[in-house]
Amino acid sequence: MSVGIAEKQIRVIHPGCDEPIKIENNFQLQAENIYKDSFPKILTVARLDRRKNHQNILMCIRNLKEKFPKIKYVSIGDGEEKKRLQILTKELKVENEVTILDKTDQKLKAALIKNSNLFLMPSIKFKKSVEGFGISYVEAASYGVGSIGG
Repeated sequence: MSVGIAEKQIRVIHPGCDEPIKIENNFQLQAENIYKDSFPKILTVARLDRRKNHQNILMCIRNLKEKFPKIKYVSIGDGEEKKRLQILTKELKVENEVTILDKTDQKLKAALIKNSNLFLMPSIKFKKSVEGFGISYVEAASYGVGSIGG
C-alpha cells in the first residue's frame, strides 16, 4: 500500500451496534399502544433535520393511506424541523397516521423498532450536508426489521 502498511495487516471493521435488548413487558405494551392495530408499522429514528427527508416520508404516508388505511408512521427524534413537520402533518391530514416522539427511553425505542414492519430513513443532500452511514439501519436489522434508506 502507498502508506507503507502491508495489505494483509489491514482489516475492515463493519459498523455495528449493541445486541438487541430484552423488551420488558411495560415497554412492549407502550409500543403496542402506539401502534394499536395498524399495518404497516413504519419507523424512523433520526434527528429532525432537512437532510433526513422527513417531509417526503409524510407525503408518502398521505399517498399510502389510501391503499393502507391502517398505516402508522412513528418518528423518534428532535431537531430544527420539528415544528415544520408538525404543520405539514396537519396540512396533509395524516395526524392519526403519524406520531412524532421527541425522545424516548432506549427500551421503548427498542420495543418500537421490534414491533415495526419497516425502518425508513431516505436521506437527501441538503446544501452541503449529506448523510453518512446510519447506524440505525444496523440497529433495526438486529431486531429483524428491514430498512429502506437513501
